[in-house]
Amino acid sequence: MGNWYGWTPDQDPETDEPSILVGYKYKGDETPKPTEEQMKEMVLPWYREGYPVKDGVYYATEAEAIKNGWVKDTDGYGDPYGAFDGTFALANLGDRDGAWEDWADASGGYYYTTPIGPGNGTGIGDAVQSATNDLFESYTVANVPTIYLATSATTRVEAVGVHLRMEIVVQAIAVPKDKDGNPVWWLEAWHHATEIEKLDPDYTSTSGKKPNQKYKDLLEGGAYEGMSAGPCI
Repeated sequence: MGNWYGWTPDQDPETDEPSILVGYKYKGDETPKPTEEQMKEMVLPWYREGYPVKDGVYYATEAEAIKNGWVKDTDGYGDPYGAFDGTFALANLGDRDGAWEDWADASGGYYYTTPIGPGNGTGIGDAVQSATNDLFESYTVANVPTIYLATSATTRVEAVGVHLRMEIVVQAIAVPKDKDGNPVWWLEAWHHATEIEKLDPDYTSTSGKKPNQKYKDLLEGGAYEGMSAGPCI
């Protein structure tokens, strides 16, 4: 998650904690004077997958973009604030480019369908241990937005010290044991805990693919010994 943080002009950045900023693009006394519609425009929050963009204009929703002539296949999405480096592992979330089978979308989050373990792994485990790599190495902010905060129905002030703060929220479950005291396979544990169809080891997509078969093969090869369930991000 990313949020713009900062302070109101009457706060002291040295002693006051910054707050999440939700504000407007225009103060209202610019020249030329903003239109009534422009005065309503909010600063887009930071969003890891970017926004629909056409001719340099970013739209908050696809519906709004389509009204303004945006075409998904040709205009696409963009980040108005910066860019990840090439190691960004979450760029395939959702269905925008089709490479999403390692993630299960449910309950407002994305469940990673591979387990996480320590170290770099060897042999067959390499395919598993690669999940422990950093999600990304860097994100470069190229454009910090000016944010005006409403202090009354007619007054807005410019936020001070606007900066981006990223947070990665994770959840993990303990892998239970079966009746014989043996750990349950991590994917079975996720499926039992969440009842998410895509986490069923035998899940078959509408196109007939079995994305979890590769994990079943690794299981049979002993790659998951001693490993716990993967995270939900």
